[in-house]
Amino acid sequence: MISARNVARAAVVAGLAALLVACGVPTQADATTTVNFDAVNAGDGWGVAGSVRDDYLAGYGITLSHITPGTDVYINDQSTSEWINTSSPPNVLRQLFLQGPNSYRMNFASPLEELGFTRSGVDGDASPGGISYCEWTVSAYNSSDVLLGSAHEDMWFTYSDVPSAPFTLHGPDIAYAVVASDNHYYAGYPAVVLDDIVIPEPATMSLLAAGLGALWLKKRRR
Repeated sequence: MISARNVARAAVVAGLAALLVACGVPTQADATTTVNFDAVNAGDGWGVAGSVRDDYLAGYGITLSHITPGTDVYINDQSTSEWINTSSPPNVLRQLFLQGPNSYRMNFASPLEELGFTRSGVDGDASPGGISYCEWTVSAYNSSDVLLGSAHEDMWFTYSDVPSAPFTLHGPDIAYAVVASDNHYYAGYPAVVLDDIVIPEPATMSLLAAGLGALWLKKRRR
């Protein structure tokens, strides 16, 4: 039988949690971190891949795999390309260099409830002949390889500036995302250029509840 004292203690815990939410302490639903690649010295040219890229992404629980042979995925300084217009310069993530279909997989150490990212824009007037941008799809899957959702844009051609655009994929339990592109062998962008990947931080309120619960059980056992 639950005693009145235990009921009161539970009410206190619930009240503290509600108070922290009211004071703006983030929950899993609103606590996020943005991976913008800007802490990496990407240098000139194509940028950096390999261990530099992998070490940076590992800090956010992200690994890359299933990269199309003949290509690699680079952290690239967009200022070296007069065509890219990104949401948070200077760096972006882009796959180079293969005409036609190419793809890679982004794996997450802990399943995500949602995944956000930004498709970088272009400065269309930077090229007198205009710019073509590849068809692309980013698809989210769970650990059982079940498709949870996808974002897609058809290939387009422009003489004008096109702004960056944010997208969000929803879980639950996103284990990995496949980033697939196809420029259909036209000159221009061979693969989608990504920036500002947004992933949830650990559940602050869940950690708080676990800590308060542990303290309550410890006190009760005395």
